[in-house]
Amino acid sequence: GEVFSTSLVSRVAKIPLRDAEEALEPAVRSRLVCEDSLQLRFRHPVLREVLMSTLDAATRKSLHKEIALFLQAEVSSPGEIATHMVLAMPHFDCAEVVRYCVLAFDDAVFRLDYSSARNFAETAVELLRVHATGATGERCRLMINFARCCEFLGERKAARALLLEV
Repeated sequence: GEVFSTSLVSRVAKIPLRDAEEALEPAVRSRLVCEDSLQLRFRHPVLREVLMSTLDAATRKSLHKEIALFLQAEVSSPGEIATHMVLAMPHFDCAEVVRYCVLAFDDAVFRLDYSSARNFAETAVELLRVHATGATGERCRLMINFARCCEFLGERKAARALLLEV
């Protein structure tokens, strides 16, 4: 992600916290990574993208799995957890990923962030389509909520298509 902690790096790299701090120090000194109170962040998103591009797909998925597990243990936002679970697929059970996408959807709607809510609903619906898991009622409820988000965002054709599919 854009913001991370030394404890996250320690957990994902499976090294002691002190070793993670020492490993990150050169990046902080060279200003590739900035310290913001207890969090770290890449100075520019391109740096993170370049770093991620050096990893093969299996390694990226594995890292996302470890990040999702760390975030679950830290009781982070459902959106952060869902995002990393989706990126770690198939390391997680589809039903669990859908559950977190629904939690993230509900959280985004509560915050009136309909764009994020739409994305989480779309992801959950697609996972249910591809993996054919979950009850039909759950899929229908998700599609209706997905359509509502589309409606709030002015995407009337998409909302109509979703409701016709229900």
